[in-house]
Amino acid sequence: MTERGQILRRIGLVFLSIAVAYLAIGVAFHVSWRRTQAACSAERAERGELVEPEVFSGALRLVFDVTFWPAYVWANVRHFGDPFSTSCVHAFSSETNRIVGAQTT
Repeated sequence: MTERGQILRRIGLVFLSIAVAYLAIGVAFHVSWRRTQAACSAERAERGELVEPEVFSGALRLVFDVTFWPAYVWANVRHFGDPFSTSCVHAFSSETNRIVGAQTT
């Protein structure tokens, strides 16, 4: 194998490693997020609150979570300080029409 071929192979392996790590983190995020969301939904159902139905099927939900997990984590940490923020983590204040605990800029 030529020197150029070895360099291209190493670059390919680096990109493959990054892609595998990205997808692995995305799957871990999906599992944690779904577990947190299920616990929140159960808690809200026990209190007699409306629990929103799932909009996307399992496969499509997995694709979205695995693909866009950096945006979800960034938004949740930015606004609520928790990467797995759900409606149970923060409370909505009807007096001010604002989410209690949300950061304001």
